[in-house]
Amino acid sequence: MDDDTLFDLIDNDKANIAPVDLKHLETADIIIAAKHRETGETQYVVVESCVTAEKPYTRRAIRIATCLSLFTGQPAHAVVASWFMDPEVEPIFASGRPYWYEIPVRYLESD
Repeated sequence: MDDDTLFDLIDNDKANIAPVDLKHLETADIIIAAKHRETGETQYVVVESCVTAEKPYTRRAIRIATCLSLFTGQPAHAVVASWFMDPEVEPIFASGRPYWYEIPVRYLESD
């Protein structure tokens, strides 16, 4: 979602969002709005990108997805995209929620 679309969604009723959650929504790395291919239901994907998936990034992705879901009434999924996963958070991702996307090393190399 571009900033204008997100801000329009948020502007509908800021009273229902705590200021700290509003700040997180406005500063999320990536928020994708998509339609479920079978149900047509709008769903959101919140992506936090980092070099190493650690607790702060994981918690942030979950918090933003939860807030977005509560605010919109639609499912929101948390994703952390990173090159490496801190072993401390492996159990969190083992459940499949939140999701972890491993960024291939080739994308981190400069030309």
